[in-house]
Amino acid sequence: MFSDKTIILAVHEYANFSTTIRKGLEHLGFKVIVLDTHQPSFKYKNLRERLHNFIRKTFLKDRNYKQQLRQKTIEEKLLQQLEPHTHADYALLIRADILPESVVDTIRKKTDLVAAYQWDGLNRFPIIYDYIPKFDRFFVFDVKDLSIGGTLPITNFYFNHFKIDNKRKTENKAFFIGSYFEPRNQILKDISQRLLDMRVKTDISIFSEHEHEIEKIQNLGFCHLDTTISYEDNLRKTISSKILIDVHINEHKGLSFRIFEALGYDKKIITTNSIVKLYDFYDENNIFVWENNNMGNLEYFLNAPYKKVAKEIKEKYAFENWIHYVLDDEEYYPINLPKEY
Repeated sequence: MFSDKTIILAVHEYANFSTTIRKGLEHLGFKVIVLDTHQPSFKYKNLRERLHNFIRKTFLKDRNYKQQLRQKTIEEKLLQQLEPHTHADYALLIRADILPESVVDTIRKKTDLVAAYQWDGLNRFPIIYDYIPKFDRFFVFDVKDLSIGGTLPITNFYFNHFKIDNKRKTENKAFFIGSYFEPRNQILKDISQRLLDMRVKTDISIFSEHEHEIEKIQNLGFCHLDTTISYEDNLRKTISSKILIDVHINEHKGLSFRIFEALGYDKKIITTNSIVKLYDFYDENNIFVWENNNMGNLEYFLNAPYKKVAKEIKEKYAFENWIHYVLDDEEYYPINLPKEY
């Protein structure tokens, strides 16, 4: 374990995900220093800044000045948070591209081992390429990004410290939650309709703050969320469902957290990401790949019993093994990516 070790944690904040990671680290004995990466609505410090931005935008056609001010505010806030801490044993930065370079450099100076995990494809946020040499260990979840020097393979994970309420009844329903993303609407609708035809209830919730998207969500018959729910509430709904739904975003080949939640909590999953077939935990009884009009096989999948996954494979993709591998500490199962897609 990591008793009495200190780790700096900075995570691209969404659905209070950092809280769940913090609890997972504390469960392993870490003292955790959490950087607040939340970016509040921008406010000018004074009238002078507002006028200066107006002049630059109107007369010099410079539309970046306000963004520069915003970044400066974020930089000052994060550096202020780091100031009281003179040393840390480790740092874990997830989506390091959200951090100003000076903040990464400051963490580097204060920390023995700095690791980063980019849970999006590198090309989505190309500024990250400049950051890679700053880290002792830099991880990617898409095999094509391993061609970039200084990268190491990894996947997402599931939280094995999260307590499962065994008294809670598992419902025969299929669960999906996510933010609005136009390309997956029809796929979700097709999956939902097919399941309903087979008398399997669906629980599909989509977050959006935009009126035109909200109308589309409601027209599709899905539940609209006007605020995101916490990741831990998400896990509770996951655990109470028999089946999970995962619709892959084509910008990368990595497996989503939903896949590993299904693995960790013994759930069946319907996914559009065919790459999952190349992983060591794939079993057609547990994972249905929605592709090539193969809907005729769905009934067999739904009726087949869940097949237990080997203990060592489940342990490999648990957060506890994941963090040991990331920090290269003690014995762990290495986490590799399929060599051929």
